[in-house]
Amino acid sequence: MPSYNLLNASFSVKVPFPHTVAGAPKNADITLTVLNLLNKQYNGYEYISSGGYYGEQTNSVGNILAYPGMPISAYLTLNLKF
Repeated sequence: MPSYNLLNASFSVKVPFPHTVAGAPKNADITLTVLNLLNKQYNGYEYISSGGYYGEQTNSVGNILAYPGMPISAYLTLNLKF
């Protein structure tokens, strides 16, 4: 199996708020996280079957069984501090 060579990136910014309104947040932390930025297709786990995994009728002896890795994913997080 080749190496995965994944590229993950994260960018964070802190936004302050003026203290003119009672009960308003003091600041906000905004974070953007992107996993597998280049959308590399890979198998997180793979092995050669010795048969019987899917039952005897499938004749899976010698097949490579794999679990594909996660495609490109983006997460945006907002934290408000009061």
